[in-house]
Amino acid sequence: MKNKAWIIFVLSLLLLVWTLTPANAQEVLTNAQILEMSRAGLSKQIILTKIRLSAGNYDVTANALIELKKAGVEDEIVTAMFEVFNKTDKQNLNIVEQTTPKPIIKPDASKTAAQLLREAHTVFFVKHSLYPSLEDLESSVLKRSGWHKFNLAVTRNRDEADLIVEINHEFLTHYAFRVIDQKTGKVLTASGVTSVGGALAGNIADKLIKRFNEVL
Repeated sequence: MKNKAWIIFVLSLLLLVWTLTPANAQEVLTNAQILEMSRAGLSKQIILTKIRLSAGNYDVTANALIELKKAGVEDEIVTAMFEVFNKTDKQNLNIVEQTTPKPIIKPDASKTAAQLLREAHTVFFVKHSLYPSLEDLESSVLKRSGWHKFNLAVTRNRDEADLIVEINHEFLTHYAFRVIDQKTGKVLTASGVTSVGGALAGNIADKLIKRFNEVL
């Protein structure tokens, strides 16, 4: 009897030392291993220590719990298995949430061009051409009496703009512009314009105002 107790003590001690070694840090315990340790006569504290220091992939269904109970596994050990199971489940859920790309929701995506234009407060001009100069373009727009009905302030800060007006040089005297709602990416209007018959900046300003009136 003393020899058996001594053997169990030595085995328990060896198991504890083996558990604490780095090589076994990634070991994943299952119900089968818990049953084997319990049937081998390892103490409750040893098994609990092993559970707490190891990863676990436990089956906590009703049938699995009945099997553990029939095998004499103590409730405290089963509770420790549940704790590991719940912790692993939450970690897996967090991983899924972090790796699943969130859908990009564009506000006001269902609004019409007219609605977006009426709700806009600022406009930013960007040109992909040498002419007209930005100063001439802004000045020409602001001088037009028809511009003020839209209640749009010109900004040099693109991030704070509601509308972006992009201007491109097509060929020779032909230019084109398009107006984009920055929040939704919708093109509200677009048009071609020529530099013939007047200053290019003024022609763009006139055509822009004309297109805005058509949108509204």
